Amino acid sequence: PQESLEWALIENVQRADLRPGERPLLLTLDQGAVQADYAILSIGARPALSALNLSGLETERGVKVSASMQTSIPFVFAAGDVVQFAGLNRCSVREAVTQGRLAGANIVRFLNGGQSLEEHKPAPLPLILKTREHELYTVGQAECRDAHEVCLDTPGSALRLLLMKDQDLYGIQMVGTREGFDEWVGKLKPGY
Repeated sequence: PQESLEWALIENVQRADLRPGERPLLLTLDQGAVQADYAILSIGARPALSALNLSGLETERGVKVSASMQTSIPFVFAAGDVVQFAGLNRCSVREAVTQGRLAGANIVRFLNGGQSLEEHKPAPLPLILKTREHELYTVGQAECRDAHEVCLDTPGSALRLLLMKDQDLYGIQMVGTREGFDEWVGKLKPGY
């Protein structure tokens, strides 16, 4: 029998009842109680930017930084959950530590006469979901202005999509198979 998979993004979850052997029950502000077969819960970490906006730093979803972790004010550097780099906020301890070390090293370079600053080259963070019946692998961007999707030939019910702009690879989505995933990840445009 053919099985279908339905995905839903549910925001404003106030409580999740997760009991062994029972289907997850999500209690939301908008939709009331929502029952699911599977639930992937994530907190959205957003920095409080009101005070930073008053300082004159350029912000959007975080403090915008260059590849050297430099803000819109040249002598101010930022790192970690508060920053927005290449359009993304990446909330992970590993990423924050890497950015912090780079920002610290670049502050020293800046104070020593503006030697060339080192650039941040984040590793792509893949999302992998495997259940008994389904596999999903994705990394990079899900959409990009002026990009197009390239569907790779896949056997059976697998789906493998590449998000391309010109000759650059911006994102990878694979459902049903991981075949070739790691090879394509190595070809992603840096910073995506």
